[in-house]
Amino acid sequence: MPKLDAALFLNFGSPHRLFEGQSERTGFRAWIVGLQSGFRLGEALGVREFMVVRLSPIGANLILRLPMNLIANRIMDLDDLDSRFAADLTSRGYLASTWPERLSAVEKVLAKRIADELIATGTASHGFLGARLADDTNSSGARVVEVSNGGPAAAAGLAVGAVVTTVDDQPIGNADALTAVVQSTAPGATIAVGYLDPSGRARSARVLLGTDQGQPQS
Repeated sequence: MPKLDAALFLNFGSPHRLFEGQSERTGFRAWIVGLQSGFRLGEALGVREFMVVRLSPIGANLILRLPMNLIANRIMDLDDLDSRFAADLTSRGYLASTWPERLSAVEKVLAKRIADELIATGTASHGFLGARLADDTNSSGARVVEVSNGGPAAAAGLAVGAVVTTVDDQPIGNADALTAVVQSTAPGATIAVGYLDPSGRARSARVLLGTDQGQPQS
């Protein structure tokens, strides 16, 4: 299973069995693999006639319309998230007679999904931290170099010089990693942040994310 991307698996063949460790699930037509804290092994048995769509955290947030932390380290049946969306994806692909036609059909469904959100909201908004970040030169983590007055980071007590090391117990290696997590989380969601304050003391905070209104910020 992927580590840095989410993955959407679309089954166009007969029902199959998915093995993950000691557990077994049967009959998936579409499932989503969330961001993983490590590489993961899964095995699907049955007629292997399926497509794997790799999604960036931001892309997955746009298409699935939910915070990525809700499906982190999980494999979920897409029917449980949105049965109509799952049926649309797999039925259109199943009816296509060739793989190029199948790919085109899936692309159209995904594009419409994103367009519908843009029409409904006027923008594709993502979580907003209200802080400018940089890689920490001394260790892994994301260093806070600027905090917006009244923003989510300031409200949670994150100060300039703090180094964010985890979000929801998942390690943060650098500034890009923290930006990806924040922007793949819906506005209004709360994340648990572990960090080192400017003096080097380990602390934690719960941050209520704002919205970036479609602007490329953290």
